[in-house]
Amino acid sequence: MKKIGLLSGEHTDFAEQLLHQLQQAMGNVSVQNILISHLLDQDIMDYQVIIDLISPKIPFYRWYLKQAALQGVAVCNNPFLWDGLNEWTALLMARKLHIDTPRTAILPSWEKPPAVSERAFGNLAFPLDWENIFEYIGFPAVMMPAHQMPDESNIHFLPDEKAFYRLHPLTGTQVMMLQQSLPWEAYFRCFAIGDQMQLVPYDPHRSAHQRYQAGFPLTAAHIEEITSKARKLQSFCGYDFQVSEWAVANNQLYAVRLAQPFHEGLLSTLPDPMKDWLCDAIAQTALQLANTWSPDQDNLRWGKWPEASIHRQAFWNWSFQH
Repeated sequence: MKKIGLLSGEHTDFAEQLLHQLQQAMGNVSVQNILISHLLDQDIMDYQVIIDLISPKIPFYRWYLKQAALQGVAVCNNPFLWDGLNEWTALLMARKLHIDTPRTAILPSWEKPPAVSERAFGNLAFPLDWENIFEYIGFPAVMMPAHQMPDESNIHFLPDEKAFYRLHPLTGTQVMMLQQSLPWEAYFRCFAIGDQMQLVPYDPHRSAHQRYQAGFPLTAAHIEEITSKARKLQSFCGYDFQVSEWAVANNQLYAVRLAQPFHEGLLSTLPDPMKDWLCDAIAQTALQLANTWSPDQDNLRWGKWPEASIHRQAFWNWSFQH
């Protein structure tokens, strides 16, 4: 009998609902929560599919998922994507795919990493050209770590240069991303689960339990443009499950958050109808992966970016027909 494992960690209401949905939908496929103690290089991962809802918050679990993936387990999402995709690389990819994004800059860390000498920075211009950076990005702006999941604890709203100079020294050795704060009039979250997609109004400025109560009108034009562009990004990035955020500013659509790791913390405040849809879409994706799983192949989803690279092609010219 084939087995599907659920890695959820917090065991939220959503995770329990998803586990129940998976058990109801799978029929002759066994579904269970995964229990991990430690890892040995000889350990065998006895699953065909693993649904990951927590490893973005717990790095140890990613080692487990990579070991499982190298044994042929279909892990959702591909744990190796975490090493190559972040908000910066996804933003650059979007721009090459002709998708508008906020103006963004990467800043060297305020402090040098420990055990690194001053001489190691011989290639870094100093002082930095802050005038050029601020002129390009503009204020207000937002600042966040380049290598961490963006959330309320590490995204800083900066109304002006004074706020930047006050907060940047507090970031220590973190490489930071400075981004234009768009004056948006509508904002949406897009959930791409396998081949299904759902778009919902979302207000990141509200408290967590009220964000999905945003009253932005969801027009047919918005649905068509966002879903088309989100589908293209999902296809090129290689996510089984992807959450992206889109802003409408001055009647122009911008991709704002593109590489948010999919985890249950994103889902805890969803309205019940959206939770029901997500559980059903994840269950359908897991069942499809279990049915197509083969012990003689790599069962991960990679996307068109690495696929194009393998063929020595520029990914932005890589056709969807390949």
